Amino acid sequence: LALAAHAFSVLPGDLGFTLEVQESRNPFLFALMNAVSLFGYLPWSVIAEVAALAILWLLRLRLEAIFLALTLLGDGLGGLIKLVVGRHRPSSSLVHVVTPLSSPSFPSGHTVHYTVFFGFILFILLANFHSSWGRNLLVTICALLIVLIGFSRVYLGEHWLTDVLGGYLLGALCLIPIIYGYLWARRRYGARFDRRHLFPLRQQHGGR
Repeated sequence: LALAAHAFSVLPGDLGFTLEVQESRNPFLFALMNAVSLFGYLPWSVIAEVAALAILWLLRLRLEAIFLALTLLGDGLGGLIKLVVGRHRPSSSLVHVVTPLSSPSFPSGHTVHYTVFFGFILFILLANFHSSWGRNLLVTICALLIVLIGFSRVYLGEHWLTDVLGGYLLGALCLIPIIYGYLWARRRYGARFDRRHLFPLRQQHGGR
């Protein structure tokens, strides 16, 4: 898909899908799509990341916080692929572009970030907390953000459909090994990250 995006500025289905999506100019839908994309822009992306890491640390979910931080490596990989592929953003002469951007288009960085970051938070919630209205609400929010971010990026004219598909694929390729790595680390080192202690590894050696 990256090779195709490098060779062709518009792939089959890209333009038709965007025009179809952008037919609706409903003010509520426009506001919703803007809101969905918010956490992929500075400073909101940093605020969300720091807040999530701080909450996990305060809940003494140390290992989970470490692996959530590792999800940000997906952003770096996505940025590197953007530079290599060098695909141009959708043109305002073809579709409605809400905010013109100069950075490369493939893959969608928002989609990569949401898939890996919110995907891992969703997994943490399911793996570590019993079913409750609060947990289920957070799971639903994470799932909706992941599902809607792709539609949002196309609706706002920031990306083509194939950019979004590439973002989901790359995000999944990053998320799966992180989840497996977390499960392996929890089995092997879970006791060292005892939630009762802030620095459990040091406390095993004379409390220093």
